[in-house]
Amino acid sequence: MTKPIRISLALYAVLCMALPAQAQMYKWVDRDGRTVYSDQAPPPDAKKVEQKRLNKNVIEITPGNYETQQAAQRLPVTLYSTEGCGDPCQMAKTYLNNRGVPFAEVKITTEEQAKPLKARLGGEVEVPLLDIGGTTLQKGFQQSVWSNLLDAAGYPRAGSAKARAAAPAPSPPAR
Repeated sequence: MTKPIRISLALYAVLCMALPAQAQMYKWVDRDGRTVYSDQAPPPDAKKVEQKRLNKNVIEITPGNYETQQAAQRLPVTLYSTEGCGDPCQMAKTYLNNRGVPFAEVKITTEEQAKPLKARLGGEVEVPLLDIGGTTLQKGFQQSVWSNLLDAAGYPRAGSAKARAAAPAPSPPAR
């Protein structure tokens, strides 16, 4: 037999051994009346034998979801809005949802809530206001600018993750 054929046969044999690697689980009652669970076949005198085929023990996540989770841990996104914001805030939320970016929305309802943001911005608060990781603030919704900021923060591009609902709103950061 030639060497390539031997190698092919060896690989085929390894593959054939790997196929039945999906776990088998057996449940039976032994001669003493005890219920036994095992991955080994039961003895011939076992009663009430049940055989289950177990699926892989794997949690599958898409790369986009993992990347999104990592980005959200490093640089969480907060969207600041107001009651009267209207279309710009709705477009911002829609954009974040369609891109699959987890975010918390904070509605600014009092001057007290706006003070820390005014201090960080050095002036008036213009909504929607995008806060990425407490370090980047972007006033107003401009999709191309927001897209670049989210790319730089490590969030996957639109279409790589499923749209989602907004996360529960945290209290505004004290700065």
